[in-house]
Amino acid sequence: MPLIQRANIACGGHAGDNASITNSLRLTARYGVAAGAHPSYPDRDGFGRIETHATPDQIEAACLQQLRHFKALADFESVPVVHVKPHGALYHRLMKDGAAANAFMRAVTITYGRIMIIGQPNTALEDSAALLGCPYSREMFADRRYEADGTLTPRTHADALITDINESIFQVRTLNSTGYVYARTGEKIALQADTVCVHGDHDVALSLVEHLRNLVCKS
Repeated sequence: MPLIQRANIACGGHAGDNASITNSLRLTARYGVAAGAHPSYPDRDGFGRIETHATPDQIEAACLQQLRHFKALADFESVPVVHVKPHGALYHRLMKDGAAANAFMRAVTITYGRIMIIGQPNTALEDSAALLGCPYSREMFADRRYEADGTLTPRTHADALITDINESIFQVRTLNSTGYVYARTGEKIALQADTVCVHGDHDVALSLVEHLRNLVCKS
């Protein structure tokens, strides 16, 4: 926690319970980290990384439940919630499905009003956030590979994850210096990013964040 600027905290959909949420919120307060809600499909068995084909109404209801629960715990701890980022399969769905993105944003704005949303650039979610007047932080991924169309390589692909720290650092440094990243197949992709994501369940997450902190904060 001392090494990051923003924390995406699971709200109980794919992971998390009262104890883990409360502990995470307290840690953000202790270290001056921005606390964010990280809702997902309600799929603990699949860690929220399996597409459930939920309807927009089901997405709104599931996210509303998670966000309200998270807000109640955050309010009790007097920790402000400053952003929302969807997780896993829901995240990828919202990048391209306008109806799903609108449903998600309804749940967000009902709970938090015009809060910051984190997601990929030039997507349905960014459009939906803009329509509702929510600030949008465009992110890139340090530990994931990209396809030629700018989407993330699906986790079902053997090369979806970047497991070499030097390769992750190269990807972030290249974006910082050129505005591009390289696709898994070699193409150069223009990418706008305000924030860098590192997955907490990545095997080298801690070491990667330690290496990236100075690079990102000094750029």
